[in-house]
Amino acid sequence: MELQIGQIVTTYYAGYFRITRIERRWKNKTKEKEWEQSAYNIKGEHTEECGEEMNSLIYFTQLYDAKGNPKKSKEKCCVDSFCKPAIESIQEEIQSLQEIITKLSNIKTN
Repeated sequence: MELQIGQIVTTYYAGYFRITRIERRWKNKTKEKEWEQSAYNIKGEHTEECGEEMNSLIYFTQLYDAKGNPKKSKEKCCVDSFCKPAIESIQEEIQSLQEIITKLSNIKTN
């Protein structure tokens, strides 16, 4: 699934975040070594100097902590490989909690 601005995601950081912007980036094919100045074109626009596309940078702000409590943060970013739609992890968390509830409900206290 392609990530989109406004989408709620999980990231490298704990919690739930809304994507504020996405910055595409490419290797700079005019530079021979990655450590050279401007080794990457991270302006988000494809030009003649652009080579192979790299992972996009995803910018986001926090909406909730990992427990679902509202939380605000400054804008942060990470590469798109660390982001996934929040619905996936929320469903996994609900399933895990339901299993715990079932186990605890089966404990006999007498």
